[in-house]
Amino acid sequence: TFAGMQGATSVVFNPSDETIGYLTNTNNEIIRFSPIIWDLVPDVLPITQAENITFNGLARIRYSSINTNYGSKVCVADTNNNRVVRFLTTADGKDPLTNSLAVNASSPIDMAFTLNNLITLSNADSKVSVHRITSDTSTHLMDFGKAGNGAGEFNSPISVYFNDKDLFILEATRLQVIRSGQDDWLK
Repeated sequence: TFAGMQGATSVVFNPSDETIGYLTNTNNEIIRFSPIIWDLVPDVLPITQAENITFNGLARIRYSSINTNYGSKVCVADTNNNRVVRFLTTADGKDPLTNSLAVNASSPIDMAFTLNNLITLSNADSKVSVHRITSDTSTHLMDFGKAGNGAGEFNSPISVYFNDKDLFILEATRLQVIRSGQDDWLK
């Protein structure tokens, strides 16, 4: 371990540049570190805000393993500011944390990526939201779910993940799979 990992809440690695990892912590910072030297990236300060708004309640940070059509690879759930901050990929792909755009979302704790959509998960109201994303805009398409234990109801949701045509929602006591039959999960 290293000093910057104290209070870590989420971690992600850049699969195309294995020299960079990102973590969020209880100080509402995004910290870059090197898995090669297992320490902070020298001379790089933590990121504490995006679009002139200080982070408040950073939850999950994710790196998209798919090439989205909207040019974001790294996203972070900024829960108490009701947004997901998506960082736009730079031309060289080396530092994707320089340009950011926000997606309005109700108390997001996690997010998943499809080719054209960003899917957010809220623990506050037990809903999943689907947003159509372009390189510079986002449009809210729909919400679904509510608190409960039935199909399509979520009890203390923890995480959301998209793979192929399936959406996985992890809850405190179960895992739900929602099959859409669509390559991009929602057409």
